[in-house]
Amino acid sequence: ELAAERANCAEQAVALGAALAGLKKQLCEVQGALSEARLAADAARRARAVELEQARMASARDAETLAVARGALGSALDEAAAEHARAGEARAAVAAAQLEVKDARAAAANARALA
Repeated sequence: ELAAERANCAEQAVALGAALAGLKKQLCEVQGALSEARLAADAARRARAVELEQARMASARDAETLAVARGALGSALDEAAAEHARAGEARAAVAAAQLEVKDARAAAANARALA
């Protein structure tokens, strides 16, 4: 009976050893998959960081372009305002000249009437 029990224990030890070897193999596979997943996650984080940096740089370029465009628009508006002011001055000068012509015609008419 003792020999049968020893044989049974030996069989169980062999089975447990095989199960342990299988578990070790599975553990190695899981560790390998985990390592690959970590590498993939790191690569994805690096790619995302590159994308974010590129987006930030594009945004900075857009902001710079917008600032230049705003400056050009401001200059164009200033020039348009100055041109408008010059046109107003020219209209005032024309109106003054027309008054002078009218006064000169009136004076000429008076002079003809007196002559």
